[in-house]
Amino acid sequence: MLVDGFILSVIIGVLRRGRIKELAKIPLRHAYLFVLAFMLKFIIVFWGGHGTFVGRYSYYFHLLSYLALFGGFFLNLHIPEIPIISAGSLANFLVIFTNGGKMPVLMSAAQRAGLSPYLEILKNGTAYATHTILSETTRLKFLADIFFIPPPYPKPRVFSIGDVVMVFGVFLLVQRYMVAKDTKQ
Repeated sequence: MLVDGFILSVIIGVLRRGRIKELAKIPLRHAYLFVLAFMLKFIIVFWGGHGTFVGRYSYYFHLLSYLALFGGFFLNLHIPEIPIISAGSLANFLVIFTNGGKMPVLMSAAQRAGLSPYLEILKNGTAYATHTILSETTRLKFLADIFFIPPPYPKPRVFSIGDVVMVFGVFLLVQRYMVAKDTKQ
């Protein structure tokens, strides 16, 4: 959802006569922490199946990913939108790690988004190292993936309030740098 939000933010920035090249002026420090966080997440998603090394230790890979991400946020608090983005990430972190290292997904939301094949895989419990079905024992249910975007959206999905907060922060950041005349810190 974050990628979709970024792309939409850039499109709106262009429609507002903003310039994409202005995004290069974002004073991001220690960008390698964000790269590391996303690389770890990529590894979990693509190689975290049941029975794999990554699958067996996905909880720790996920934890390392969030530690790198929060380190990056901390070192970039000079950017006004970072607290908003990190608040969304913290909401996701809390629900994930109070539920065994996996994001709970509301079945009815996934069904309404047209993700029934995905649900079958989640019910099996062996393929996804990042998500699980929301149940009666799920903690912090209100922070789970309980919202949905259905077809005809090109990438139907479920998402959390944390995702919404992160996308809002990214939107504000992109708009400020693409459209604002003076983005000096």
